[in-house]
Amino acid sequence: MSENIKKSEFVSGSKSVSDLVMLLNFVITDPEEFAGAPEVMASLKSQGAVASLDFVYEKSDVILHIIKMSLNSLKKIANEVLVGGFAGLDKLRMNALDAVHSLHSKKSKGSKRTKEDIVILHSELTKEIEGMRIANFRLLQAISHSLSCFKNICDAGDKKVRVKRAKNSEEIIRSILSMNFPGMSHEHDFSAVSNVLDFKK
Repeated sequence: MSENIKKSEFVSGSKSVSDLVMLLNFVITDPEEFAGAPEVMASLKSQGAVASLDFVYEKSDVILHIIKMSLNSLKKIANEVLVGGFAGLDKLRMNALDAVHSLHSKKSKGSKRTKEDIVILHSELTKEIEGMRIANFRLLQAISHSLSCFKNICDAGDKKVRVKRAKNSEEIIRSILSMNFPGMSHEHDFSAVSNVLDFKK
């Protein structure tokens, strides 16, 4: 123990330094959680700022109590209680600061679009809308033809005629539905459409 630090101060200071290490690791892991804690954000800017941090963190069963102390006291205690000493603690501080900067950078990039980005997005959406318009038109064709088929099948008095008409109608409907619709994913599966042969009876 350093002779310049009283035993009581060393005990409370040791606990504070250990809690500070945990807090910095929390910031590194999830910087967004501390984005609303200006005192924590400010403490990451320099060695003196982190030594001046006076902060209590509570979450679930975790309670961290960091007390304000001089930079010299922080250095002396850290060098005695931490494996990496003050140098390791300062490295954690810088890593936490980098994590915060990285978070801000991602948010900034995600919220800003260049004029070129907007033009490209508009073009893609226009193509998709046109593709869906064509697809809807084809589907309406299939539905219209299906309604006509049902009437023709029902009007046929002979069973063989009904079966033949049903098969012909099914081929036409499936042909319409299997068309490659621009703007539509190939994952769309129209094969589950009701078989018009079911209406032959």
